[in-house]
Amino acid sequence: MLACPLEACWSSSFKVHLVNELPEDDRYALAVHCRSGDDDLGYHIIGHTQDYKWGFCEAVFSNTVFGCDFWWAHKFIHFDVFNKNISYKCKFDCTWKVRDDGFYLQDRDGYTYDRYMGW
Repeated sequence: MLACPLEACWSSSFKVHLVNELPEDDRYALAVHCRSGDDDLGYHIIGHTQDYKWGFCEAVFSNTVFGCDFWWAHKFIHFDVFNKNISYKCKFDCTWKVRDDGFYLQDRDGYTYDRYMGW
């Protein structure tokens, strides 16, 4: 899913990547609903070890924000998966790993993941 064609960007292009690393359990799936002020990406179910990703062009004044709702088991949380501060941490590819103890954001080095927040 691309919120706009990345090759047509007048500004920086970014990708957001959500990876389900939750324990395998057929009773509970990871559900997400992500949106910005301009784009509603809809509801998605991300299976165990599966992922969901999209790309977009940054707003001219670097004020793009994508927030997501996450549901898993009896847990719910909403937070921004992309904003100006997060873009500094993840460079141009913001990869999130969703685990049973929280959400991990890939560092700029591309190898390490830092725990960003819990459920």
